[in-house]
Amino acid sequence: MSNEKMEHYKALYSKYIEHAVDLHNYHQVFINNVGEESGQSVRSNLRNMIRLEKELQKASMAAYLEHRQNTKDRLQRLREERAYRKANPLKRGRKPTKDKSK
Repeated sequence: MSNEKMEHYKALYSKYIEHAVDLHNYHQVFINNVGEESGQSVRSNLRNMIRLEKELQKASMAAYLEHRQNTKDRLQRLREERAYRKANPLKRGRKPTKDKSK
């Protein structure tokens, strides 16, 4: 069971949150100093966030599909294990003792 897709999604999400914090900071600068440079930094950061959002959408779907496949595999192994146990039950009762008198 691999979780590579989920790890990729988590890394992208962390990057997205960093961009959200940067956007907040750029927004504060823009509000205090309305100008071309401060507005450009806000717009640039928003474009980067849009790209990351699209990547996050793809990564979340990939992580979901990977999780679904992992779940199917796990349930299949459980079914096989149950079938094996049913076909080969454990022996009941006491274990036979060794006769030391012989």
